[in-house]
Amino acid sequence: MPTTLSLVGSTGSIGTQAVDVIRAAPDRYRVVAIGAHRSVKELAAQAVELRPQQVAIADSSLAGQLAEALPPGIEVLAGPEAMAAITGRPAKPTTPLTTVSAVSAMAAMASG
Repeated sequence: MPTTLSLVGSTGSIGTQAVDVIRAAPDRYRVVAIGAHRSVKELAAQAVELRPQQVAIADSSLAGQLAEALPPGIEVLAGPEAMAAITGRPAKPTTPLTTVSAVSAMAAMASG
């Protein structure tokens, strides 16, 4: 059974490296959620490829643009609480993977 992941900060330097690892071993990992601060185009491209159940964008003003770029069936979460939400609800991952700075990630990890 594959390890299920939520990936906070998927469009950053470390996040894109994590996506590369996931691509290299698709039988080992299943991504249930991804999130980024503002990178709509890259986040949408990752969502099309990885097919998570949820995609989160911290900048809520970009939620509509993100939703338009996604295929049907992917839930869009937006705002500061969105990163916390993808670490555990509703598709609870076996491994939340946070690739953003520790300060940014504290709230997300504390509630997940």
